[in-house]
Amino acid sequence: MSAPDALFLDLQAAIAGRYSLEHEIGRGGMGIVYLARDVRLDRPVALKLLPPERASIPAIRERFLVEARMAARLSHPHVVPIHAVEEAGAFVFLAMQYVGGETLGDRMRRQGALPPWECARLLREIAWALAYAHAQGVIHRDIKPDNILLDRDGRALVTDFGLALPVEAAATTGHVQGTPEYLSPEQAAGEACDARSDLYALGALAFHALTGSTPFQGDAAQQIAQHLTRPAPSLVTTAPEIPPRLAAAVDRALAKAPTARWESAEAMAEAFAPPMSMAIDLPVPVRIWAERGREMKGLYVIWSLLFYGLSTLVFTIASVVGWPLGAKIIFAFFVAAIPLPWIGHAKWRLMETRRALEAGASLADLRHATEVTRARREEEMRYDAARPIHWLARTLRVGTYTAFTLAVGTLLYGTIISRAVFWNTPFLPAFGLLTLAGIGGALVGVLIPGRRVRPVDQWARLRSRFWHGRLGRLFARVAGTGLPSERERAAAWRPTEAALGGATATLFEALPRGHREQLEELPRVVARLEHEAAHARARLDAGEAGPWANRLEAAVGALETLRLGLLRVHAQQAAPGSLTVDLAEAREIADRIDYMVEGLREVDGLLDASSQRNIQAPPSASAPSTSLG
Repeated sequence: MSAPDALFLDLQAAIAGRYSLEHEIGRGGMGIVYLARDVRLDRPVALKLLPPERASIPAIRERFLVEARMAARLSHPHVVPIHAVEEAGAFVFLAMQYVGGETLGDRMRRQGALPPWECARLLREIAWALAYAHAQGVIHRDIKPDNILLDRDGRALVTDFGLALPVEAAATTGHVQGTPEYLSPEQAAGEACDARSDLYALGALAFHALTGSTPFQGDAAQQIAQHLTRPAPSLVTTAPEIPPRLAAAVDRALAKAPTARWESAEAMAEAFAPPMSMAIDLPVPVRIWAERGREMKGLYVIWSLLFYGLSTLVFTIASVVGWPLGAKIIFAFFVAAIPLPWIGHAKWRLMETRRALEAGASLADLRHATEVTRARREEEMRYDAARPIHWLARTLRVGTYTAFTLAVGTLLYGTIISRAVFWNTPFLPAFGLLTLAGIGGALVGVLIPGRRVRPVDQWARLRSRFWHGRLGRLFARVAGTGLPSERERAAAWRPTEAALGGATATLFEALPRGHREQLEELPRVVARLEHEAAHARARLDAGEAGPWANRLEAAVGALETLRLGLLRVHAQQAAPGSLTVDLAEAREIADRIDYMVEGLREVDGLLDASSQRNIQAPPSASAPSTSLG
């Protein structure tokens, strides 16, 4: 760590007894930020100091105080709170909450483009903060990655309202202020601006976070001119790997005309909300239907290619030497074997679809599941595509594709163009070896090294198109023959425990990663409670007496408590740690129900064993009766 400079020492002397400076955190256009300790409250704080040479100018000093007073009015989970605004001699500074972690700018410089799911969550949190500030009549006017702090849980906090102004003041400004990479067109022109200028800046930040580069390139003057005159590149067309919903939201925020942007930060935050395909877990029957058998398609392709190649080889040889009966039988067998796995797969999928429909799923649920699996799979592929490829793997991939291409070309030449000449030459063994090596090497090159040029799951997209089309509707209709119609199933009442379990899972998945790790046991407890409640309800429906009603009420009550706790966490009314007591009580309820069920099973087993012994035991001999009659 570098030695403290004279300014550090002078400031420490001026605030001794109130704050204890530790080191400098960073510098910006409107101040220097130090990590300090509040001596009275014994807590770390960030002190933002207006440099003395600027503080000596009354207009700048007053503007700094206006910023501090406005920022101190803001109290929101995603806004860095201001604790105090103080003056000490020639120094004027504000004390803010210290956020351990890094800025979004630091994260992007270290990591590059962010994963879409993480970026969407951060953008939503920033939009929430802006929505709150706008509701208080405050416009930030300098949204950029370095003004977004990320705490150790990954939560985004907006800071540095250094250019923030009240709405009425922002409407009368006549000079350019802000960071060129993220300036709205009206800011770049020095015109009046409103809350929608912050939304444009957030769109430019989103573009940078998703792609790794700002919408426009060049020096400051060039970027300002481009913000004024050129439309921003469209993420929908230039970055197809980004989820279309997220890309469209960013494109709308970057519209040149304020009226074409999002009407409010609340609406923009809602657009960044995780789609149903990523936020809500699928019901178990639908999840099984969507994911089971996905890995088999690669084997099906290998099977079909193998028998296609064998049938082609038999056809080629028989065309030269003749078609004896054995060759015809072998050829017919190889041709018939090509579609066999696909036919079997279709029959199996028909059974799986019927099973899902019997469990209460609808065609809409199945269609939604295809979008879920496609979105998740392509997200995994985008992550995998970002990894570096070793030069040896890249060379092997190129070589295998080249060998495969040469083999196919040679095969076509030998069978179509000059079969009569080629197949009577000594090149036949070499050709066969080349063909086998090329095909086998191509399979190895596809399955092992390298990566996709575009991280798109064509199988998943093809399946989604199938299920969203007429063939998918017909397939579901055939699979559901004899089952209740969707209208009849829609009229059925969903058990309370299932509804609460689904809502709780949704809320849990929408939590930041750090919160989910802190509550990692919650999904298992919810699943147990849902299962136990369903079991108790089934016993009650069967007319059994006993404590089942109380157990059902306890399990459902525990689920409701967890749901309400998660709602409070989402509403920033409670910390994740406050759920630990509720989670422990819910676990205890599930344990008690388990013990009761096991006890009843033991009792039932003893009763069954006793009845079996009574049935198998011979009747006892009774004493002969005598009649005196």
